[in-house]
Parts: sequence; structure tokens; C-alpha cells
Amino acid sequence: MCIRDSLWEASDAELRDNAITTVRDGIYYQWAEGVHAEGNAMWEMRYGVHYMYSDDNRLENNTAFDNDVGFALMVSTGLTLEDNVAVNNDGTSGHGILLKDVEDSEIVGNEVVGNENGLYVYNAQDNRLVDNLVLENDVGVHVTAGSTNAVVAGNSFVANGEAAFAETTSQAHWNGTDRGNYWADARTTDLDDDGVGEIRHQPAGTVERLVHERPGAAVFAESPAFDAVRMAESSFPVVESPGIVDHRPLAEPPHDEWRTYYEDHDH
Repeated sequence: MCIRDSLWEASDAELRDNAITTVRDGIYYQWAEGVHAEGNAMWEMRYGVHYMYSDDNRLENNTAFDNDVGFALMVSTGLTLEDNVAVNNDGTSGHGILLKDVEDSEIVGNEVVGNENGLYVYNAQDNRLVDNLVLENDVGVHVTAGSTNAVVAGNSFVANGEAAFAETTSQAHWNGTDRGNYWADARTTDLDDDGVGEIRHQPAGTVERLVHERPGAAVFAESPAFDAVRMAESSFPVVESPGIVDHRPLAEPPHDEWRTYYEDHDH
């Protein structure tokens, strides 16, 4: 089926159970408000879903795969993106979920698997990224252009080439009041057996920044010297460097389904 849904100045609409492929943008929103899109599948196109200037909308249980970008959310406020799947979106841009100039929105319970960038966050403010599975992407999450004041907790970052990369001159604290996120590459120590590590984890710090700036340094990324830098950033608060810091890393992933994805995927 080759169709395209465009929502121009639409309000209080529902868009359900469509199969959309081989067009430029699968579902395109502009100046749309109060739209609920659920159960749609988008594949082999530029953007599976494309938002522009559209506030207070909901995307739920949609699937976007084999596109340039799965969900491209831009210049919008009050969005809810919940229980969606973004898989193998790795074209020119290569983002599973793109948040560009998005504010006061909820990105909750999504499965972001096998993309170039799982999440790409650009100048996005005051958002909640909670309980998402971020698995086997080249980069789990890339944060840039002054994205601040996010609540990021309960996510599982598993088997990504690089868990996180942050282009920032400050530290972003990625955890809630009682829990942070699961980082598969973290050396998490849970002494009191409450499921939360006692030592903070910095998934995007000096080493990750150096590898991005000088790709040749990647061959040393797992060397004892680089491990020592990571340990110092995580263990000693006096060693402060820009990047993402999780003060309450989880000892176990909250998403059991990652094992099924991983076992079924070619490595």
C-alpha cells in the first residue's frame, strides 16, 4: 500500500491502523492539535512521522522501520510518544526518534532498536524520557544544542556501539529522585541490594568526547588508560567533566524484552 496521511491545521482527529510506505513522509503534521495516532506502520521513506508546529498530540503503539528517520518531532510542545517502536532507521540522518526544538513532552515506554542514533535530542527543553528500551544502536542517545532540564530515568541502554554522546559544556544529570537508568557498560555496585548503584556513572564524558573528535582514538577506547579516566569521572566528584551523569544507575535492566531482540538480531 502506498498512501500518505497529511494533517494540516487538523484538530481532535484520530488516525489508526494505517500501513504507509514508499512516500516522502508517512504522517505529516503541521499546525495540528489534539490528534491521536495509534497502530500505524511506516516503512521505507524519509520520515515515518514528521511533526512541525503541532502541539498537544499523542502517538501510541506505532511502528517505524527502515526509514531515514522513524519519528521526527520538531518545533512542537506537549507531545506524548508512548509504546512506539523505531527499528533500523539508518539513512542519511539515521535517527530512531528525533526531538528538535521540542518542549514539555513525554517520551515513554518506546523500543528504539538498531538505528544509527537511537534518540537524537537537539535544543529540546523540559522533556521526560522515561522507561524506553534503547538497544543495539550505533549511538544510543546523542544530545546537542543546549538540550536541558530533561527527566531521564528507567531507560535501558543495552548493546549500543556508544551508549551516549553529549555536545555540551556543562553536566546534565540524567536520573530521577529515586532511580536512574540501566547502562550495560557501567560498573554498577549495589551494596545495599536496592537495585540502584551507589557510584555515579558518566556514560558521556571525556573519553566519548575524544573519540568523536578524533575517531582514530577509538582503538584505545577499551584500554586500561581510558578505563582509568572513566573510573575517575564516576568515582570522584572532584573530577568533573562536561557530559551526562547518572547519579542513580540501575543494577539491572528494567526491560526483559531486550534479550529477545538481541537473540533474534544478526550480530
